[in-house]
Amino acid sequence: RRPRKAAEVPAALLSLIPQNKKIFSSSLQVKGIRAQSGSSELKPPTMVSAFCGLANPEAFFLTLQDIGFTVAATCSLGDHQNISAATVRTLVEKGLPIIC
Repeated sequence: RRPRKAAEVPAALLSLIPQNKKIFSSSLQVKGIRAQSGSSELKPPTMVSAFCGLANPEAFFLTLQDIGFTVAATCSLGDHQNISAATVRTLVEKGLPIIC
């Protein structure tokens, strides 16, 4: 898959910015997925489970797909919400590597 392009700046917002000011955008480049312990690295294409407790979990899951992982199971948490033991068990039972 190709990386997603940065979102275009809406025309209404552009009209508020003086023409002599530059607008910069950012992009994310994932260099690798490493194990929490040790130095092993998980590489696509691999089927994985994933959970995310950041503001936009769907963007995280899409990033994993964009870099070539098949995301078979997901768990979206609230922003900085702790994951429950039951949810971890459910993901572990899938038998797939878990990315968070």
